Amino acid sequence: MEILSAPDRAALEAARQRGEYVWIDLLDPTDEDLRRASEQLGVHPLALEDSEEFSQRPKLDHYGDHLLLVFYGARLEDDGSISEVETHLIVGAQWLLTVRRHPCLSLDELRQTAEPGDDRWIVYRVVDALTDSYFPVMHEIDQRIDHLEEEILEGDARDARRDTVMLRKPILKIERVLTAQRDVFDRSVSELAQLPGLGDVSQAYFRDVQDHLYRLAGRAEAQRDRLTGAIHLAEGITSTRLAVASERLSLIATIFLPLTAVSSFFGMNFGWMVDHIESLPWFLAFGVGLPVALLAFLLLVIWRRGFLD
Repeated sequence: MEILSAPDRAALEAARQRGEYVWIDLLDPTDEDLRRASEQLGVHPLALEDSEEFSQRPKLDHYGDHLLLVFYGARLEDDGSISEVETHLIVGAQWLLTVRRHPCLSLDELRQTAEPGDDRWIVYRVVDALTDSYFPVMHEIDQRIDHLEEEILEGDARDARRDTVMLRKPILKIERVLTAQRDVFDRSVSELAQLPGLGDVSQAYFRDVQDHLYRLAGRAEAQRDRLTGAIHLAEGITSTRLAVASERLSLIATIFLPLTAVSSFFGMNFGWMVDHIESLPWFLAFGVGLPVALLAFLLLVIWRRGFLD
C-alpha cells in the first residue's frame, strides 16, 4: 500500500501499475492541493465540493463508483481544551483520500504502522482509529467531572458551577456527533462492507466500530447527566449555605430584638428606673442583671425548641 501526504501523479501512477492500494492523507490542504488530488483520482465534482466544506454533519453519500464519508475524531489540545477532528473520507476501488484540517494522533500512528496487507482494511482502520480517539478524551472528561464534584463538595461551589457549565458545552457537541455517527453506521454498515475488496466478513469489523460508537454515545450521555447533577448539587449547596446564614441572622435578631424592645420601653416610659439607679448594686440589678436574665431565658427557649441543632 502506498501512503502519500500530498498529491503526486507520478507516485500514484506507479502504484497503480504495481496494483497497490493508495491512501492520500491531506492535512489542511490548499484548494489547489485538493483539486489536484481529485483530478488524479477522478473524484466527482459534488464530492469535491463537499470535501471542501467543513463543519458538516456525519454522513455517507454515494457518487457512482466512490463514496464520501464524513466522520469525526477527537483530541486534547495542549491547553486542555477538547477539539474534534472532522475527516472526509472519499473511498474508491483502489484508493482512499482523507481530508482533515487538524492533526489526529490516532491517524498519525496508523500511517506509521500501516502494512502492505492493510490495503483491504484501510477504510475500516481509519474509521476505527477516529472512533478510538474519543476514548482518551472521554477518560479526561470523567476525571474533570470527578474533580468538579469534589470541588463542589469541599470548595467554592460558585467557581465549580462556572467550570461545570463551561465543560458541558463540549460534551453536548461530542454527544451530538457520536449519536449522528452511530445513526450513520446503523444505516450503512452493509454499504461499507460492500466496498471494493471487502467481503461480508468485513461487516463484523464495521459492527465493532458501531458497537464502540454506541458505547461512546452512551458514555457522553452519562457525562452530560453527571454534569447536570453537578450543577444541581452546586445550586443546592449554595441554597443550603444561604439558608444557614439566614437562620443564624434570624437567631441573632431573635435574641436582640426583645432586648431592644425592653430597654427602649422601660427607658422611655419609666423614668424612676433610671433616676433611682444611684449605686452599683442597682446598676448591676437593673442595668446588667435584667438583660442577662432575659437573654438567658431566650437562649433556654431557643435551646429547648432545638433551634441550635
